[in-house]
Amino acid sequence: MTVRKARTSSSASASGPSGRPSAVRRRHVRAALALAAAAAGGFACAPAGLPPAGSAEYRETVRVFYRGLASLEVGLLGDARDQFERASELAPDEPAVHANLAVAQVGVGNDEGAAAALETARALAPDAAAVAFLQGQLASFAGRSAEAVAEYRRAAALDADHERARFALAQELERGGVEDDDLPEAREWLEEVLQRRPENLAVLLERARWAARTGDGAVLDDTVERLTGLSSAWPELAVEQLDGLSEAAAAGDLGRAATLAQLLRNVLVRTPSFREDLAVVSVSAEQIASPLMRFLAMPSPPATAAAPDESLAFEAEPIAAGAAAALAVVHGGEYDVVNASISYAAKRCPP
Repeated sequence: MTVRKARTSSSASASGPSGRPSAVRRRHVRAALALAAAAAGGFACAPAGLPPAGSAEYRETVRVFYRGLASLEVGLLGDARDQFERASELAPDEPAVHANLAVAQVGVGNDEGAAAALETARALAPDAAAVAFLQGQLASFAGRSAEAVAEYRRAAALDADHERARFALAQELERGGVEDDDLPEAREWLEEVLQRRPENLAVLLERARWAARTGDGAVLDDTVERLTGLSSAWPELAVEQLDGLSEAAAAGDLGRAATLAQLLRNVLVRTPSFREDLAVVSVSAEQIASPLMRFLAMPSPPATAAAPDESLAFEAEPIAAGAAAALAVVHGGEYDVVNASISYAAKRCPP
C-alpha cells in the first residue's frame, strides 16, 4: 500500500484534478521546448546548395573563391576557371561563384561556358545589380552593344548608388549613338555621375569631350573652368594642353577642343590622381570585366589575423664600421648611400 500510495501521490503532483498536466509540468515542458529550439537555432542547416558557415566545405569554398580572384588579378585565367569551377561544386547556389566563372570562361575563350555560368548567376540572383553590371560588361566586351545597354540600365535601376553602371551606360550609349536620343540620354547619365563626383577628372574630361563634340559651348566652358580649378598639381604638359583647350573653347573652335580634350586625357592618364578617379567610376582597361569580390548568398568570411609565428627569433649583432658608413653618409643634408656603398665595396673587394 505504501508503494502504491507513493505512485498515486507522484501522479497527482504531475497532473491536476482533471488528469491534465499540472502547472509545474507544463513549465518543465515549455523549458525543454525552448532549449530544443535554441539548440536547433545554433545548429541550423544552411539552405540547400550552400555549405554552412564555419564548416569545412565553407572554408574550402572561401579558399578557392579568393584564390580564383587572385588568379584573375594576375592573368592566370585557366587557374581562375579551375578554382571557380571547384567553388561551384562546393556551393552550387552561390551566384558570385558562377558570375566569376563566367569572367574566367570568357578569358579562356569558352563563350558557351561563360553564357551558361552567367545565366546560372542571373537565375540565382535576378535582382542583384552586381550580376546585371557584369552581364553588361561581358556583352560590351563581345560587341553586343544593345544587350550591354539593357543590362547597364537594369543595374542602374536595381542600385541607385551604382556609379560604375551609370558611367558605363553613358559611355556605351555615346559609342553606339544609333538612335537620335542616344547622345542626350548618355549626357543625362554622365551628369548624374558628375552630381555625385563633381571633381572626378575622368568624368569631367568625358564631359568636355562630349560637349565639344555636340557643339555645347556653355557646358564646355563650365567644364574647362572646373578643370582649371583642379590643375594646380598637374604636370606641365597637362597644363599646356588645358591652356590650349581653354583657348579653343573661347574661340568657338569646338572640333579642335574635342581633340585637345582627348589629348589632355592621354596626358593625365599617367597621373595617380586621374587613375584613382577613373577607378571609382570605371573598370580597369586591363580587365575583361570586374569580378564580384564577395559572396551574394553566403556570409562573407570574418577578417581575422593569422596566429603569431612564435618560432621566429632575432639576434642582435653589431654593425661593422664600414657597413654602417655604407648605409648612409650625409653630404650637405642629402644621403649619399650609393657612393658610400661603392666605397665600402671597393675596400672589401679590391680589383
